[in-house]
Amino acid sequence: MKIIFIGSVFSSKVLLKKLIDLNAQRTGIISKRKSNFNSDFYDLNPIARANKTPSLYSKNINDLKTIEWIKGINPVIIFCFGWSNLMKSTILKIPRMGVAGFHPSLLPKNRGRHPLIWAKVLGLAESGTFFFNGLRS
Repeated sequence: MKIIFIGSVFSSKVLLKKLIDLNAQRTGIISKRKSNFNSDFYDLNPIARANKTPSLYSKNINDLKTIEWIKGINPVIIFCFGWSNLMKSTILKIPRMGVAGFHPSLLPKNRGRHPLIWAKVLGLAESGTFFFNGLRS
């Protein structure tokens, strides 16, 4: 199954390495070259190179260059774990099975950047994780 993996934080690295351990067919990895706002930023491109997986740096997941790159790979599914921008429907419609993602809060509470830090700052008694999908059957 052709998979594109999108991410740019430490948890992205952990999940990508698990896909590699499972020998999943990674056909593309999108990451950022740098981040001025993610304290746990992690560039996935060195992992892509080490595993001979095509990769792309993207500042804006919804820009035309990124969309065309994704279309060129024609993925069956996209996994998005650790990205700071919402994907527009243009991207969500590309993969045959859809897009699956993760956010480290109980959405819609604490949505946005740094949800774990904000949970602590706000003194929340409870937090959690949220998996979401735009998967098609």
